[in-house]
Amino acid sequence: ADGLTLLGSLRAAGKTPAHGPLVLTPHPAEMGRLLGTDAAQVQADRFGAAERLARELGTVVVLKGANTIVCDPE
Repeated sequence: ADGLTLLGSLRAAGKTPAHGPLVLTPHPAEMGRLLGTDAAQVQADRFGAAERLARELGTVVVLKGANTIVCDPE
């Protein structure tokens, strides 16, 4: 969770979060924070949220939950 919090801060500052491949594993509330929304909106469109973050960061996203979603930037 601390790493995802740091990632959110770096994104807000317009900085590149990493120099190598990343796999992010947020739960819906963490995903909401990263996307500037909330867990309810993430839950309403889990695939869309995972796809959006994966594309924005160019990384693999594993959105945790009862129906875990794994999404790459492509």
